[in-house]
Formats: sequence, C-alpha cells, structure tokens
Amino acid sequence: MAVNTLMKKIYRGSLKPGDKLPTERRMTEELDVDRGALRIGLRQLESMGIIRIRHGDGIYVRDYMENAGIDFLKTLFMVHEAEGEAPVIDDYLVNEIWEFWIMLFPAVVEMAASKISNRDMRELTALLDEEAGDPGDRERIIELELRSHELIVGMADNTILTLLFNSCLPLRRRIVSMQIMGMTGRELIEHIQSKRALVAEFLSSDSGEIEGIIRTFKARMQGYADAFRKNSFRSAASNKKAGTLTGKNRECDNGL
Repeated sequence: MAVNTLMKKIYRGSLKPGDKLPTERRMTEELDVDRGALRIGLRQLESMGIIRIRHGDGIYVRDYMENAGIDFLKTLFMVHEAEGEAPVIDDYLVNEIWEFWIMLFPAVVEMAASKISNRDMRELTALLDEEAGDPGDRERIIELELRSHELIVGMADNTILTLLFNSCLPLRRRIVSMQIMGMTGRELIEHIQSKRALVAEFLSSDSGEIEGIIRTFKARMQGYADAFRKNSFRSAASNKKAGTLTGKNRECDNGL
C-alpha cells in the first residue's frame, strides 16, 4: 500500500521533516497505485500528524516525534506483521517500548488492586491455570497473557487506560512475544509459577503489603527487559563480527 511505503520512509528518515513529496500524479506512477487510493492514504497520514497537505502548494513531511500519536507506532507494527519483511522497528525502539511498559503496567496493576473483586481473581487464576496446563504451547501462552492484560485493565475501570491498552495491542503483543519466545522451557515454567505465586501472595496480603508486591512485579519485568537488551545487542555484535569475517573470506576468494 502507498501509505505503508510513505510511512516507513518517514520513520526511517529517508523522508525528513520539511521535505516536499512529489505530485500526486508522480506518486501514483512511482507507487503503482490509483489516485483515489493514494488520496485516501494521504488523508490517513495527515490524520496521524506525519504529513501536511497544503492545497495549491503541495504535501510536506512533518516531524512525527512532535506531531504523531500512538496510532503511528501501532500502524508500523501492523505493517511489519502483515508484510512479513525486515523489521521496521529496531532494537533501540524496542528498548524504549520496554521502558514504557515497565512504567505503565505495574501502575495499572496497582490501580486494579484497589478495585479487584473475588470474581476477578477467579478469572485471573483460571487464566494462569490454563497457562500452566500446557507450557509447551507458547503461542497459546502469549494469547492468554494478553487476555490477562485486558482483564486487569478492566479491573482498573478507567476509560482512558482501556482505550490506551486497545491502541497499544500491537506493542503489547510484541513485548509478550519477545518475552515468551526468548525463554527456555524451564524459564517459562518458572515465569508462570512466579505469576501464580504473586497472585497467591496478593490474596493472602493486606492493603499495606500491596506496594511491596507491585515492586516485586516491576523488578521482575525489569529483569526481562535487561535480558532482552543483553541478548539483542550480543546478537548484533555477533552479526557484525560474522559480517567482518565474511568480508575477509571474500578477500581470500578474490586472491587478495
């Protein structure tokens, strides 16, 4: 889609703030799209705050860091998942998403804790039991963890948080997928057991102990983020080293 191509160019910096896009006629040729579809896409980008359409003048790129919202990042994730191409989102941004998630989710859990009912706890416990029932089915565990997010934000009973969580679904799915897929089988079982232990601790605690449980939960999330950061940058360094060796091999093959 034309909108996807333009959005990726803007995110990657090949189209910079202040750049003027080609005419609609030229873009229809370059992007192989009809003018009606192009105009729909351009209006979508304008609504995201990443371009400005000046009638009679042209179309200009805006600074998405100053003007775009979470829907821009959400759409980038959706484009990547739909097209199955090289990641649009790099490890540096994923680290920022981790930071956002570590700040947001424990706060949501704390808000939900003050409003939770026995029925809510039964539903949450049932989800955790279902995870523990088949720890080998990682895709299923990812879906169950996302369902537990929705259950917890529902307990918080806050419209703004609910809408934000809806908008963040592609980001939440990416974080949970990285976390679950990056664990060994033993680590995954320990992860599920630790969540069950936290819920049990919560049920047996009084209100004064809730803050300590939340701190424990947040520290565990930070541990997952740290592990991802180490693994991702270790992998990047390994790939760089492999590329250097490949280059040396080419020199040898060329008789140099």
